[in-house]
Amino acid sequence: MNRRNVLLGLGTIVAGGGAAIGTGAFSQVEATRTADISVADDSSALLTLRGDTDSQLIDEDGGTLGIDQNNINLNGTTRVDEAIEIENNGGQQIELGVTLASGGDVDDATARSIFSLEFNESASTDTPTGVSDEDDLIGDTESGNEWELGDGDEVTVDLVIDTTQATLNDGDDVLDEMTFTATDAS
Repeated sequence: MNRRNVLLGLGTIVAGGGAAIGTGAFSQVEATRTADISVADDSSALLTLRGDTDSQLIDEDGGTLGIDQNNINLNGTTRVDEAIEIENNGGQQIELGVTLASGGDVDDATARSIFSLEFNESASTDTPTGVSDEDDLIGDTESGNEWELGDGDEVTVDLVIDTTQATLNDGDDVLDEMTFTATDAS
């Protein structure tokens, strides 16, 4: 074996060993930083939700809106006018949406067919683009409908619960969660 091949072989071994071991000054870093994070209740958040707490169906517990399902009529339609005011305080235009997660006794599609959040034009300060009176924010698909709201826009929705087309029994758990989402519309 000539001297040139031996030097090349040794150089390759040294370079490969250095890459395997690592040439960085450290292999792990951990740094602790402080952050001020707080959660706002529904009535003062970037997406503000205010409910008609005079209604027997809408309640506020610890700053979070809820729907009391114990007062829903079987085989009937229950309507709460001006049930929820929704205000965009996020500083930008948003697409507002609502998704539902059903309770244990019905599937999501059935829950969407029972619950509606209808735009109440006369009670709203603003009108989302392309939305008319009584348009449903929930919609009948899994992704729901989306309404565009500008910064500071406020809309009011009526809650409609129609159980006339659903097969339900007294005490059935129909709705587990109603999630309001706001995404940047730009």
